[in-house]
Amino acid sequence: MRLTYIYPQEENLWDNLEWRCYTPARAINRNGRHTANLLPLHEFINRTPEAERICERSDVLIVYRNLWGKALSVIQHWMAHGKVVVADFDEAYPLIPPSSQDYSFWNQGEVGEVDKITPSPLVQFKWGLQMSHSITVSTKRLADDWKAYNQIEVIPSFLDLEKYQELETEPHDGIIFGWSGKSNQFRTLLESGVIEALKQVCMIRPWVRLLICSDFEFKPNLLDIPADQLLFQQYSGGKNWPRPLSYFDIGLVPLCSDFDQRLGSEKILEYMAMKIPWVATQSAAYHELRNCGWMVENSVGAWQRVLLDMVDHYQDYKLEASQVPYLFSLGQSIDENIQHVMGIYAKIIDNSQTLIKR
Repeated sequence: MRLTYIYPQEENLWDNLEWRCYTPARAINRNGRHTANLLPLHEFINRTPEAERICERSDVLIVYRNLWGKALSVIQHWMAHGKVVVADFDEAYPLIPPSSQDYSFWNQGEVGEVDKITPSPLVQFKWGLQMSHSITVSTKRLADDWKAYNQIEVIPSFLDLEKYQELETEPHDGIIFGWSGKSNQFRTLLESGVIEALKQVCMIRPWVRLLICSDFEFKPNLLDIPADQLLFQQYSGGKNWPRPLSYFDIGLVPLCSDFDQRLGSEKILEYMAMKIPWVATQSAAYHELRNCGWMVENSVGAWQRVLLDMVDHYQDYKLEASQVPYLFSLGQSIDENIQHVMGIYAKIIDNSQTLIKR
């Protein structure tokens, strides 16, 4: 089987692309039974000679997220030429909160100060889902949301373990709580109650620090945490990721909105692969991981109690993280699961051929 992952090149999507396109493509090629290509979206929609060659030789074209504009007509072209097209995505775009900078793009089609996409990307995205042979998503909640649009399959985001196992923990004083996320996820950090809880923990335990890893320009006074207890690592395009994880002692995974509830377990899987104890918001999204970490209700008091306990008994939590959670993460390796992934694509091909015969 020959697959081609077609991906947009926006820098702010680097982590989505790593999990949904680059990682599975590497694993498919490592496995050797099948082959995978990576094709930039702009080459696909402009039908460059290289793009035409790659698509012509592919059995399945997997289009990540950008189902609007010229991409739709090119998808139709290749479907007419017998190619199986799969739409893949990993976020709940209709549930993006109005406070997010992405809201106006998806719902009003606003691009910069002048350009506008009409109809909106969200409307065209739904057309693309219905047009494709099948949909693949990262979580069951997303599958439940979109099952009326097309045949839909869940392909979780799996770990490329080698990237994490080669990292050594960086020596440092005290205990560092770590959070990573995009600028549009920062509001969740504030609204969950974890920041207010951390303010109290930092006062009570002055050797505790918070490390924030994000893509925005951070202002130290934004969180009202003492400057000597607040660290920031700006990453751009994932060039130095996952190296900052080597400084994390305890990982933070707060959730708030309905949008958050559809997110996958990627951050938690990274922590478990690095044997980092983690604490997350109590949520159905992480139900299957409840025995691999620690979960709290979104209240300042609940967060504070758990964070203090983790600080005061850190070695116990660290030992526990190196056992069941770490072993669980090994089972979430992309190389361990690549045959399952390829089985789903084989099923999609079979179903598409059945539809054609009808």
